[in-house]
Amino acid sequence: MSAALQGAAPAVIPLGISIIRDELPAERVLSSIALMSSTLGIGAAIGLPVAAVVIENFDWHTMFRASAALGLLDLVLVLWSAARRAFALRPYAEVTMRGIAADAGVSPSLIVKRFGSKEALFNTVADFRPAADALFAGPPEALGRHLVLTMVRLRDRLRGIRCCGACSRSATTTNAPCCASTSASRSPTGRPRS
Repeated sequence: MSAALQGAAPAVIPLGISIIRDELPAERVLSSIALMSSTLGIGAAIGLPVAAVVIENFDWHTMFRASAALGLLDLVLVLWSAARRAFALRPYAEVTMRGIAADAGVSPSLIVKRFGSKEALFNTVADFRPAADALFAGPPEALGRHLVLTMVRLRDRLRGIRCCGACSRSATTTNAPCCASTSASRSPTGRPRS
């Protein structure tokens, strides 16, 4: 089991790079991908001496177990990010465990085994406290203006995202560049309908 997880761990790197491209603003994408790619070289440079120390002082099986633990941690973080993105971009009813699994590149049964239900997964990944704190941070006499300005800034930051989820069911989105034109031609997993 440890060797299988150790072998699967490098596959998380391309998933991480795709998550960087999806989640970060355009001006931060290149530097973030470069930083993530540099971890491969840094990891190899640090990993060899650390591996030598571990093998000298512990059983050689420890190396496989440590690598498996790090690979499992990477997998959990990718699942968390894919689920968080799915719930943020689509209405709750359109999000499926199978769609999240496809986005994360894992088996749906892995997600079901870990979280049990879509509701449990949502409760794990959805934390609205930072957003609520940002929305209600204004002084009481200017709270309405602060709420509108915060939402406009968020809309502008997310302008390049295919669908915002909240407006996908609105009847007034026919002139919006966001959901109306793309949601009908795409499945809940974001893939084009055939």
